[in-house]
Amino acid sequence: MKKNLIAIIALTAALAASTSAFADTVQISEEELNKPVSTYAPDAMPTPEIQGDIMLLNGEETDVAAPVETASYISVDVTVVKTDSDVDGIIKTTTDVNNKDDQNNTVNLKITDDTLVYDNLGNKKALSDLTDGSKITVFTGSYEPTPLILPVQYTANVIIINGDQEGNVNIDTYLADEEGYTNAANTLKIATADDTKIVDKDEKEYKGDINKNDLIVFYDVSTKSIPAQTTPTKVVVLGENEIALKQIEAAKNATPAPTASPKVTEAPQVSYAGLVNVVIGDKNVSDVYAKDNTTMVPLREVAEAAGFTVTWDAENRAVILNDGVYSLKIGENSYVKGKMMPLTLSAAPEIVNDLTYVPAEFFAEVTESATVDGTSLVVTAK
Repeated sequence: MKKNLIAIIALTAALAASTSAFADTVQISEEELNKPVSTYAPDAMPTPEIQGDIMLLNGEETDVAAPVETASYISVDVTVVKTDSDVDGIIKTTTDVNNKDDQNNTVNLKITDDTLVYDNLGNKKALSDLTDGSKITVFTGSYEPTPLILPVQYTANVIIINGDQEGNVNIDTYLADEEGYTNAANTLKIATADDTKIVDKDEKEYKGDINKNDLIVFYDVSTKSIPAQTTPTKVVVLGENEIALKQIEAAKNATPAPTASPKVTEAPQVSYAGLVNVVIGDKNVSDVYAKDNTTMVPLREVAEAAGFTVTWDAENRAVILNDGVYSLKIGENSYVKGKMMPLTLSAAPEIVNDLTYVPAEFFAEVTESATVDGTSLVVTAK
């Protein structure tokens, strides 16, 4: 279902040592995917609080300029190669049984105490039901970090064992509306019936409100509308996903990221080519470099130290500051400030050594949080 996910992650991990393949992570989430495929409902991007800069599971590009609905889970169809591993808690799988020895096709699943296993009809199973050759669909949280290694490895939150009988599964954050509950990816709407079985992770009857909860939805058929509509046969309530809910709320309020070819204003007349220092209070910012007479600085380190909130719009490869007051897209020399026309600076934002970099004048000309003092850019920390 998500072979393209594996290809993207594998290729990116292979290039990470020599090229700038990943953006710096932020408090909530970075680098993600969101394209529905196959009968298993939407898979997606779009991380929990993370220390340092690591790769996350979302990252496909799109030209959509408005806030994008992003699923809280992504999935991949794989075949179990080896259930017993030299590393405790790891199950080896492959996306191509004909080339299972190729590490580019290998997906190592990290099993935790919270990993849930079902068949595609909704029957609770155990890890012991997995055997070599089992065809499974694995769901992992879109905000889960994954290490920059090959073979690809990520946490298995839910494993679905695919049987001979057809059954559909969607896992996402669901929000109530007038007609039922719609998932965060806006691809599936459910309306429960009297015979819909609603349980918690321990298979005990769930009597609470399922609104704003992560749900495993098992269903037979759905309409061909957008979003598709169905009455589920079973719903498993996983609980609230605080990170996903914050991301959904931020997407509702965010200013759209700039489009691919926006009309821009003239570049600032001030030259920042001679800057050698970036200072925040009494701290010098490291990892500053020059590119074509432009001083490039690490965006997140400077922005957060200056008091800005920073989020990552994976679908647009855009960085959003202060919930949409400022935004920019990787590789495009176009910087949005409120409802003003986008500004062009001396260089486009880029990713180097897993960090997003912007020209130093971004903080002086766009956010107005810095001033030039001789050869130093002095950032005002809030």
